[in-house]
Amino acid sequence: MHDTPESNNLKDLLPVLDVSTVGQAVNARDLHKALRVGRDFSTWLKQRLLDLGAIENRDYVVLDGSPDLVTGGLEYNNSRIEYAITLDIAKHLAMLEKNEVGQAIRQYFINLEKHRALALPFDPHDPVSVLEYALGKAKAASTARRELEVAKPKVQAFEQLMDAGGTMSLSQVAKVLGTGVVRLCAALRDAGVLMHDQPNWNVPYQRHVDAGRFEIKVNTVEIKGRDAPHDDDPRDHQRTRVHPEAAGAGACRMTPAATPQPTPKPGSKTVLPGVLCQLDLRSNVDQQIHADLVARAKIGKEKYGTMLETNNGRDALIDLQQEALDAVMYAHQYEMECNTGEDWGEWAARHALFVRALELARAATRMVRARGGQ
Repeated sequence: MHDTPESNNLKDLLPVLDVSTVGQAVNARDLHKALRVGRDFSTWLKQRLLDLGAIENRDYVVLDGSPDLVTGGLEYNNSRIEYAITLDIAKHLAMLEKNEVGQAIRQYFINLEKHRALALPFDPHDPVSVLEYALGKAKAASTARRELEVAKPKVQAFEQLMDAGGTMSLSQVAKVLGTGVVRLCAALRDAGVLMHDQPNWNVPYQRHVDAGRFEIKVNTVEIKGRDAPHDDDPRDHQRTRVHPEAAGAGACRMTPAATPQPTPKPGSKTVLPGVLCQLDLRSNVDQQIHADLVARAKIGKEKYGTMLETNNGRDALIDLQQEALDAVMYAHQYEMECNTGEDWGEWAARHALFVRALELARAATRMVRARGGQ
């Protein structure tokens, strides 16, 4: 049995990075090492990302000696490809190892997110900070509306699935919903639909079987001891395997009115059609924008600092500060008019303009304060 890593050690083993595009992330090689995975890094990560249905530039980014992976003096080998994965994906990867080390690392990420959520969202005396916080809230609301529109076809697919007859495997259900089976099963486990302990991993609880939502199919396979090096019985033997399948009848709809909902665990998602249909939607980018802005605020610092130094007098600086705040609002509107799902490159360019405008406003505020302004 592996010794469980302590939280203090994990801070050194898994430093959190601020990476453009995906925001808060960790280096996948660091996670692979911390999890003490037996397989080689490349094979392990590529298979796991495939299992999770992860999408590049949303759940992870592939970097080759990128300065984005240099933080706090920590530099990575430029001769090999590095992967930066979001904290959400990192939690899933830790959970999939199904051991104490993975559980400890997953809990570390959960605690880290809780700690950051408790931080003061903005400085009420800093107009740029207040504006940035307000824009972050506006972005979140806009993102929610956008995702509802994106979810519509998946909701329709879900309704068709529920109206269908017969049964479908969980893999087939996940494909219809446009997500990965691992992610689907994880959501169902969190909601108390599927079991999470061995040997009943991903087997539905009896109440859901009795309600007609699942059918259990059992088959027996012959196991040759010499062909099963990872089996706990080295002899030739038979093994019974359980395969849950989702019933397609309309009676098995998972809606608030028709389905008694289990008490959700803290932080878990209630299993409803809307949630299931949005499991694989792009969300991390917009949710991480607030943190991403802080990380990227250094863009243009020297240029704007030099420009501001040429303005004489506090009143002129205050005027410039107001113009900068107006520019931030304009850049924000310009960015939000672009749908990231349709044109990623255009959105990235507009977002860069917004970041530069925000840094100009920060620089102006610093200059006003330095000369006795409020």
